[in-house]
This record gives sequence, C-alpha cells and structure tokens, in this order.
Amino acid sequence: MIRLKWKIALSTFLLIILVIIGLYFPNYWQTRIVMEKQLQDHLVENLGLIAGNLDEELYHLLESKSVLKEFKIVLDYYYGKLAAESIYLFDKKGVLLAVTGNQENAVRSMMLHAYKISNNDNIIINPAFKDTEGHFYLSVYKQLNEKYYLGISANANYLVELAQLRRQMIMLSLSILGVTLIGTFLFSITLTRPLQKLTQFTRQIGRGQGSKIDFSNRKDEMGILYNSMQEMQRQIQRREKENKQIVASVAHELRNPIAGMQINSELLLEKVTTGEGKYAAAIHQDLTKLSEIVDTFLNYSRPIDANLENVSLNKLLTGILETNHFTDNADRISIHGDAIANIHESKMSHVFLNLLRNGLEASPVSDSIEVKIEQQTERIHIAIKNMGPPVSADIRSQIFEAFFSTKENGVGLGLPIAKSIVEQHGGQLFLEKSDEEGTLFVITLPKEKNERK
Repeated sequence: MIRLKWKIALSTFLLIILVIIGLYFPNYWQTRIVMEKQLQDHLVENLGLIAGNLDEELYHLLESKSVLKEFKIVLDYYYGKLAAESIYLFDKKGVLLAVTGNQENAVRSMMLHAYKISNNDNIIINPAFKDTEGHFYLSVYKQLNEKYYLGISANANYLVELAQLRRQMIMLSLSILGVTLIGTFLFSITLTRPLQKLTQFTRQIGRGQGSKIDFSNRKDEMGILYNSMQEMQRQIQRREKENKQIVASVAHELRNPIAGMQINSELLLEKVTTGEGKYAAAIHQDLTKLSEIVDTFLNYSRPIDANLENVSLNKLLTGILETNHFTDNADRISIHGDAIANIHESKMSHVFLNLLRNGLEASPVSDSIEVKIEQQTERIHIAIKNMGPPVSADIRSQIFEAFFSTKENGVGLGLPIAKSIVEQHGGQLFLEKSDEEGTLFVITLPKEKNERK
C-alpha cells in the first residue's frame, strides 16, 4: 500500500508534468510553425518576384545553352539581392539546368522532394530538411510552364535555435520537477508525520494506554483533531473505569455467597453417604467453576498501571507450574529462555495460566507444551505451542471474541480477557499458526523499564 506522503509527492509530480507539457511544448511547436510559415511566405514572395521579371518567351528557349547562360546571369543577380542559399532551374524530370549559390543544397532539395515535384503544379512548399553538415534549409518551387520549375532554398537554422530552446526547456522542466519532487516530499513529511503520531496515539488508545504527544503548539486541523482524540480518550477511560467498577462490585457481591455455598457443599459431601452424593458433587463442581469466573472478572477489573514491576518471565512461569493448577501436568510443560518484563504480575499470571491450561486440555496426554521466551531488539517475544488439533480457519477470527467458545461448557471469556490484559501492557496476543504441526500462540510485550521498582 502506498503511503500518503508518496501519494502527495506523486500527485504533485504528475500535476507539474501536465502543467509543463501544457505550457512549454505547445508554445515550442507554435513558435516553430509561425517561424516556418513566415519563411515560406518570404520564399514564395521572392519566387514570385523572380518569375514576374522573367520574359515568358524565354521559357520555350531554355534548351538553348546561350539562353541558359543568360538565365543564370539573372539568377546570379537575384541571388545577390535576396537572402537565399540557392536559386535554381530544373525540369520536371529533376535535371538541374542552372543554379546559383549552393549547388549541393539544390540537388539535395530536389532529391528529397522529387515525389511532390512530379505530383504538384504551381507553387510547391516543402518542409524543412537537414544537410550532411547538420544545417537546416527550406525550399519552395514554382512551376514556370509544363516542363520547367524555378526553386529557391533558404537557411532555416532557426530550427537549430529552437532545438536548443527545446533542450533548455527540457532541462528547466527536469530541474523544476526535481525541486518540486523534493519540496513536495519534504512538505508531505511535515503533513504525514503528525498523522503518524496521531495514528500511533489512536492505537495506544485502543490498547488502553494513549500516552500524550506534544501538539500544544498546533492551532491547525491537526491540533483540533488531537484535542478531539484526547477528549475521546478521557471519555473512554472514564467509561472503562466505571464499567470495571461495576464488574468489580458485582464480582465482590457474588464472591462471598459463592464462597459460603462452596463451604456448605463441601460439608454436604462429607455428610452424604448415599448415591445422592453425586448431586452434591455436581453442585460443588459448578460452584468451583462459578468462583473461577468471578475471580476472572475481578482480575480483569483491578487497575494495572499502579502495580507494574520488572519481573523475570521464566521465574513467573515456573512459579505458575508449582501451583495446584498443574499438580499432575507440570512435567508436560517446558520453558526455554528468559526476559525481564515490566508487568502486573498477577494479571500476566492469569494470561499464562489460561493459555497453558487451554494447551493442556487441547493436547493429547503424551504431548507436551513448549514455551519459548526471547529478548528481541525492541520487544519481548513469548511463544506458547501446544499439539492440539488445528483451530479451524473459519473460527480463527472469533476465538478472541467474548463469549465465543469451542468447549462444551466453556464461557468464552478466557482468551478475550487474556488479550485485553496483554494489550493493557502495550503488547499483543495473537494466534500465529495452527496446523498439523501444532498451534502457536504468541505474546509480545515491551522491554523492561530502566528504573527498577
């Protein structure tokens, strides 16, 4: 995808090209056409002057050498009077009979325009031509009678000047295009750089962070947009805080009666000795699950920013394996590498606990879960791989949606809340791949802060 700054530069570049083509080159061709027309009119006028002063009786005697000699004297006279390169007499077959001035020029002109000479009558105006030395000439012919033609050629070196002008115009156009391209690119950077900052700002808002950027000196549309986005951020944070307070309040209200019911269900299990004990066991199991859901909501609703500290991820994961959640499965989980991350330890424990538990439930008992921690240049990379069945391509975009679950008794809150917690830390949680070789979840986190808490 082409970035905005390149689109601006390219659009301006093309616009300047169109302006140059629209202004310069039509003027060039118009100038050439006008100058060529003036020279043609001048030559036609000169031919008419020469032919008008010739006795038509001589036209029938031109085969006589003496008459041709006298005719050449007349041509020499006009050659001295007129600004011509050559004046010449020739017949319809292209035979040169008399010439004054540049004979080579006359012969070349007749050869180049032989077809027009043989197929036209009266005045014949030809386009400019160039000789072997690179000089330009223009020729005009006038038919004297059925057999003979009078021709005149004049220097047309204004075409050389026009060609030089064209080169100068091209060089000037290229210079203008270069300066315009550089100027437009620099201008587009000044325009797109604030947009990049605003884009980064919006992404941070989406992650629940939204650190401030310095737009205090901008009074233009960028400043107005930034102020609007700041107000939007404040409203989102306020509503999120209110929602979390509601969730926390409801969870706290539910937690105490659930804890009491769990204790009572345990006591009931101890008292019941008949087959009806299975009902008490089912009640206890459901209460335990409900308690875990309440704990999940409480974990989600607790504030994060005030409780960040630099923690060894290897040590954190090892500690999770030593809890009663993995009493029988700790040996199925291997941890490689380490990195220090600035995190909320309790909340990130919940993320790892959820992913490891899901991996164990999905994988066959004989397979293990592999965790790799890498300290990269700017981020920390944690890959959690299990050998469960591949996640279907048509549901991969849904697994992080709230209340979507592939488990029969699943609530569908584990992955969405885990993703939300990671994003609150300025990181990402995503499914990188899922195929016959295994399912790989990846977490990226910012590096540790320089100052230790």
